[in-house]
Amino acid sequence: MFTTRLRTHIFLAAVSLSVLLAATVMGEQDASLDRVSLTSAYLFLLLISIVLLLGPLRALRTGRVIINQTLRRDIAIWCALMGLVHLLAGSVESMTPVYLDVFVNHAVNPPSASTREGLFFWSAIVGFVIGILLIVLLALSNNWSLSLIGQRWWKRLHRLSYLAFILTILHGLGFQVLESRFWGGYALVIIMALIVCIAQVLGIRAVIERANA
Repeated sequence: MFTTRLRTHIFLAAVSLSVLLAATVMGEQDASLDRVSLTSAYLFLLLISIVLLLGPLRALRTGRVIINQTLRRDIAIWCALMGLVHLLAGSVESMTPVYLDVFVNHAVNPPSASTREGLFFWSAIVGFVIGILLIVLLALSNNWSLSLIGQRWWKRLHRLSYLAFILTILHGLGFQVLESRFWGGYALVIIMALIVCIAQVLGIRAVIERANA
């Protein structure tokens, strides 16, 4: 099992770091941080969606809830790392007078400056809350934590990932509006949210049906 997990981590590290490296070197050097911020954001959204889809997919096959799955835990670790990379890069990129002038105070696109100011404030706060949740989840993603607090509380605490996902959707849509991103960005965020929500509902129904059978 250790060899399998090591291969999983090597694969996830290779893919994640290669994508970030490509985002760094491709394009104008002055905009490399913006590309890293955006790329890590979409990587995080993809990975957290996969993490939240593994449980429902297992439930649809077996009618059982997963308490602990090493594959899901390993993906969640890299999901949290990509989220923290985005938090760092995004904070450095957006917490500047230039960013505020372009996208908040003197933006040419709607909504108004006052609305943009509130949207930026709350979206930024949500981003830091997500970061705190990811640090907590990352600290719990090990066998020592599982044995220390027990499966029931370990599972309950890991349900914070649902809150992190919901806040991620709100955070992502907020900055899509601020930066007037292309329509595909809105579509991707909304589609991933719908896929995860539908999968969760179907998974819960499969578990209930098995329990009543």
